Amino acid sequence: MHDVFISYSHKDAQVADAICHHMEEAGIRCWYAPRNIGPGAEWADAIIEALEECSIVVLVFTDYSNASRQVQREVDTAVTLGKTIIPFKRTQADPTGSMRYYLSTLHWLDAVDTPLDKSIKELVGRAQAILAYEEAAGQRQSADDEQPSEAQHEVKPSPEQPTVTQTKPTVGRSRMPLFAAIAVVVLACVIGLATLGNDRGASATAADTSAPQAEVSDAQDASGDATSTAAEDTTDAANSRDTSSKQKKDEEAPAVEPVEGDDEAASVYLYTVQYDNTIRLDRYFGPENATMVLPTTIEGLPVTNVGEKCFESCEYIEKLVLPQTMEIIQYRAFYGCKNLREVNIPASLKKILGWSFAHTGLVAMEFPDTFESLDYGAFYSCENLERVVLSPSVDHLGENTFRLCGNLKSVTMPAEQVEINAKAFDANTDVKIIGVAGSYAEKYAKGMGLTFEAL
Repeated sequence: MHDVFISYSHKDAQVADAICHHMEEAGIRCWYAPRNIGPGAEWADAIIEALEECSIVVLVFTDYSNASRQVQREVDTAVTLGKTIIPFKRTQADPTGSMRYYLSTLHWLDAVDTPLDKSIKELVGRAQAILAYEEAAGQRQSADDEQPSEAQHEVKPSPEQPTVTQTKPTVGRSRMPLFAAIAVVVLACVIGLATLGNDRGASATAADTSAPQAEVSDAQDASGDATSTAAEDTTDAANSRDTSSKQKKDEEAPAVEPVEGDDEAASVYLYTVQYDNTIRLDRYFGPENATMVLPTTIEGLPVTNVGEKCFESCEYIEKLVLPQTMEIIQYRAFYGCKNLREVNIPASLKKILGWSFAHTGLVAMEFPDTFESLDYGAFYSCENLERVVLSPSVDHLGENTFRLCGNLKSVTMPAEQVEINAKAFDANTDVKIIGVAGSYAEKYAKGMGLTFEAL
């Protein structure tokens, strides 16, 4: 069971992940795709089930989600199920089309002009208040259900409620004959329809389709093909996690015959051939090796990307060996690999994106001068991390980059012009920043009460 369902476009995955992170830190259980969809599960079934079980739907409203048919379907289902919807607005634009219809009467949480972290904290507070109210209401209902059945009972006033008298129907044996009669009538109707409908089954079934089914058919007819519509909706929610080069036409390259030595790597990875004839690793399902050596080529093409969540929570990995072709470590690629203590950084690597090595056991990181960008939360809660040496090209440290790295002793920042988020080193008090004298790094260290050492 989950408390909150997070509805979002895959292009806003980083915002959705940040919301989930803060919610779960506060003890609120979250569901969002694709994290909570099990292997082999049907996307549509999993989403419907999650929406039925949750109490709150948080909608990450952006220009992307406003245009996403998958998000529109999730909102439509949430409204039908009577769920509490909190729109988390990240764009100045107003909702259009069906989104305007669904959301026009709801109270928005404006996260456009407010820092994301502050907006998410407000969102968490709202969710906690709603869940607390629902829990209290459920307890009151349980207490009422335990009382003897009466025609009327008095509801005790709460501090914010006047005393009211509520009428409850009496359910007893007197209703059973009525229920039995209804059941007999219904059964008779079913038998009669079955007898008369053999030669008219198909047309009768079509004519008897319920309203929600008709709405789905209308949506499918609009695209001309029910199968392609369902596939497109699924892709809209999970495009960034597409694990087949055959499915992602805008990124696929002409087929290339495998070359000798690629067979083993090709057999243990789901991967994508990208538009520039390079390989992105999407999922690993091979042996649980303590030393994980990533392939240099697949299908004769260079492996340049570790895709989103490719090795997430692979706790058996202790050492990671990146090939000299590697350029980008994508979002949450090694998140939760808690026993990962060692990784090489090849000269080809340019970027490490958000939360890539969060919750790992890394001890030290030293980047070559060719490395360009370190994204927010990259080493969040790496409790064993002691020393980091950045490249001169890294001129920005985002929120949570080294937060909760309790053993971190020093971070070297050679860039002359550097920006550091106020929460980049949150909860670290003993770290020493080594940087250029007179740079913002020195000012930041002084302002945060940290030790500074000039290069």
